[in-house]
Amino acid sequence: MKRMSRSGPRRIPLLLALVAICAFDACADSGAPKATVARVAIRETGLLLTKNGATRRLSAVAYDAEGQEIAAPISWRSTTPASIAVDPEGTVTAQVDNGASQIFAAASGIASRPLLVAVTALPAGAVTLTDAQIVGDPIATSLDQAPTVGATYEVVLTGVAAPAVGALLVNTESKPVAGRVVKAAEANGKIDVTLEIVPVDVLV
Repeated sequence: MKRMSRSGPRRIPLLLALVAICAFDACADSGAPKATVARVAIRETGLLLTKNGATRRLSAVAYDAEGQEIAAPISWRSTTPASIAVDPEGTVTAQVDNGASQIFAAASGIASRPLLVAVTALPAGAVTLTDAQIVGDPIATSLDQAPTVGATYEVVLTGVAAPAVGALLVNTESKPVAGRVVKAAEANGKIDVTLEIVPVDVLV
């Protein structure tokens, strides 16, 4: 009876494993090149913090030359960290009662446009909003009026209580909503609000 070599069968699994590893390496090496970062954008376009120690998380995205979003590590920088600090995850923190800083996001050496972040105390009783609580964009009550002090515009709110007439509303994020409430009415689970533009020193 012919005796089978002990080394033969044991080598087969090892050879198969080596072939698999080599094939994996070849596929990895022959893959498409990684997309190059052409532009970085911070999603938020404005941010207001209302007290020392207040925080807010920012987000940014990288794009390739064709405008497609791509995965890339994002770094963050504040031009005035003594006023507004930002950590590696994009969380900004107010370091003072009143101040401002420009925040940049970057990937692969490509920096975003600056985002202005300010910190200031609002008048007592002022109602703060976020973008998520504002449905759509503000609409002027008259197409003929200029956006100056005394002009009025309408916004639709959700997820908040109806503000009192005379109250000040201030959005702390990107949408340009700030002013004194002229009228507020609930309809279909949302709140239709008419705001009057007021001088900046009234808001802060």
